[in-house]
Amino acid sequence: MSQPRLKVLMAAALVAAAPLAQATLVFGTSGGFVTVTNTIPISFTATGTEASFLRFVFENAYSAAPAGSGFFNTQSNTIGVLVNGVPQGYATNSLWGPFGGTLGEIDNNDFTISFTGAISFAVGNTITLGTGTALTNVPAAFLPNLSPLTVIMTGNGGNALSASVAVPVPEPGTVALMLAGLAAVGAVAARRRAA
Repeated sequence: MSQPRLKVLMAAALVAAAPLAQATLVFGTSGGFVTVTNTIPISFTATGTEASFLRFVFENAYSAAPAGSGFFNTQSNTIGVLVNGVPQGYATNSLWGPFGGTLGEIDNNDFTISFTGAISFAVGNTITLGTGTALTNVPAAFLPNLSPLTVIMTGNGGNALSASVAVPVPEPGTVALMLAGLAAVGAVAARRRAA
């Protein structure tokens, strides 16, 4: 492979990998439905409690509010909640996706993940949204078009149960290691083609 071609290949790999440096919550589609993958645990300090629903509101996931939205469930899910490091279960039958209105901290541009049933915690506890993937019943037409930068934990009525926190991003070392791996694969491929 010629040097210019190799440079183009490496530039394309860097451009393709750029979103990984920003993505903690990764949205995609499968079978016509939105998938949600949380790659890094997100922790909150509880400032209130809730008896029925616990919602994680990813703020500004849409550049414009999607037309028509509402309550959606999941088909499968491995994203869970931990209270002080203890697993509490998975959200399956609850609000996922755009809300279709305004409710406390939730507005039309947010993507919401909800957990039904009582999750017992006290003010000051650490609540963590764990890693995992969910296949939702949210139609692909409601796929978020932005990477949310902040998330807030709320109750059923959209009442804040934590301060808004920045969505974490992978450490620079992780991204650098991934890019180095891509470069090594490209170099090996170039040598094999040249031989």
